[in-house]
Amino acid sequence: MVPKRIWLSYNNQLSCVLTQELEFVIDLAKAARNEFLPYLRDFATSDITLHVDEDAEALATDSALAEIAAQLSPCGVSKTPLIVKVPEFKAGSKVEEGLLRFWKALPEASLVVDGEVEYLELKESYILGIKKLGDRLLVRPIYKELCELFEVEGYDQWVVTGTPGIGKTFFSVYYMWIAARKKKAVLWQNPFFPDDVCYLMTSSGIAPVRTWGSEIDGVLAKFDPVHIVDGRAPNLRNVWTLLVTSPQHNHYHQFLKDDDSNLLYMPPWSYEELQTCKAILYPDERILPTTLMDRVFKWYGGVPRYVLARASTEFKRKGGNEDAAFQAVNRSLTEAINRGGIMDAIKAYQSKTTDGQYSHRVIHIFSHPSGELTQFHLSWASDQVATEMSKIYEQELRFNILNLLRNFPDGSNFRRMLFEIHAQNVLQEGGTFQVRPLGEGDPRSGQDIKITFPAAERRTFITYEEVNLRTDVFWKPCSPTLASIDLLRGPANCFQITVSNTHPIKHQGLSKALELVDKSESSRRLYFVVPSNIYSTYKHQPYHTKDGKIYKRNLGDVGKVEQWALMIPIGAENLSRGDEEPPKKKQTV
Repeated sequence: MVPKRIWLSYNNQLSCVLTQELEFVIDLAKAARNEFLPYLRDFATSDITLHVDEDAEALATDSALAEIAAQLSPCGVSKTPLIVKVPEFKAGSKVEEGLLRFWKALPEASLVVDGEVEYLELKESYILGIKKLGDRLLVRPIYKELCELFEVEGYDQWVVTGTPGIGKTFFSVYYMWIAARKKKAVLWQNPFFPDDVCYLMTSSGIAPVRTWGSEIDGVLAKFDPVHIVDGRAPNLRNVWTLLVTSPQHNHYHQFLKDDDSNLLYMPPWSYEELQTCKAILYPDERILPTTLMDRVFKWYGGVPRYVLARASTEFKRKGGNEDAAFQAVNRSLTEAINRGGIMDAIKAYQSKTTDGQYSHRVIHIFSHPSGELTQFHLSWASDQVATEMSKIYEQELRFNILNLLRNFPDGSNFRRMLFEIHAQNVLQEGGTFQVRPLGEGDPRSGQDIKITFPAAERRTFITYEEVNLRTDVFWKPCSPTLASIDLLRGPANCFQITVSNTHPIKHQGLSKALELVDKSESSRRLYFVVPSNIYSTYKHQPYHTKDGKIYKRNLGDVGKVEQWALMIPIGAENLSRGDEEPPKKKQTV
């Protein structure tokens, strides 16, 4: 039987196609061409050959898939994909013509400044010569921050990685623009070129060159270029190099063995950045409705490949049917969620191979709280993803989650992620909890108190304007970048979930949240929701500025907030759920 989906590999890039509507090998070749567009658009379907392994003969294009089902069977898994091959890339092709127009136009690209927003605008050309990439490029603040590090630090080999789909290729184009403005030559290599070919871009034009032998030695000596590599392992060493790639270890583990190399992490987009990008690239609601963008963002988080580009594409394909477009965009994320449980996602992420790519839709790589770009912080892609993963967790880990929490090292990233899911579920189910006020001095001196919260639904919000604290709801921000707290609940309760003994609160974010609280509420509380192993020694936490320094100015309303510790048992302790029937009147705290 022909596999329901066949995995394809072109120049070490993986994709898969459904075979339900495919009959012959030529149909599969056409599907492969579509999967690897735009880089195969210059090749006819008849140019494409398919091979069950690197050394095998090409499958006959007129063969029925059903007749060669046994040969195709191994290609149903990503470890043994069908190999896609095309004739060697030819100079003078349409792809090269578009690339030449782009390179010629790049030094003259306008840097448009509109308030705090900046974007590059090309004239009579498209980014990298590819029409679907458009002629405008939003310059994120992180782009400038990365480039400043290139200038300040003394490394000659840089790797910039991050969650797939956040625009690392566009960042490489931005740096290419900087090089072009400085009249620097560029050696550019992307994942779809043959392994031994890159493009030399100079003031005279562009030309393909081999990455080995006397030809490349002459290029390096004559032009002193910068080497920009996208999504593959660099072949050259004795040249300043920028590698942008998804977190695939095989792309950079050898590269980073050099003492002159450094690895940096680019975070996902904030909602505000996505809004700005939509206003620049997709201003017409008939092309991308804001409501559709918001729906996709609530699932995918800050990944513009899905929230903007894929959403717009599917909206057009579905004839303007927003619900159908949303279902189409969300299908790949749903598949990633349902592909395995929490531990499967963690193992896939830790594998750092192409097999782990699906997990990056579920787990995102965020900026480290320290602000250091050489470090990262893992979090669920969105609250919706966390909710779906928690359902899976309920099924597979209900009876051993506490063991997992106890066995993970204190303060580890994954322990925090597991505890976050567990604590949110416990709070949402309601019950009686042990709490104590946090004050100066001996942390053990705080009086233990029992407090009851009734069960409540959980809703997400993108902006604080959506929150209504007069409802009996746990409000959670869609993005970890939005707020200083994890949950809000009326009439005046904020919750911060943590497994760390130290968890400073950003003054600006908490101050913003307090604007929602009724001023008549005399008691405004910030609960640090902590596991039982640190509850008794948990201390009052400081307030920080947005750049991570101690807040020394007048605290204002934030200074009136009471800090409390709330215990979630993870040992032999029993959590009292109170009466089976929830209280008719909500406890005011």
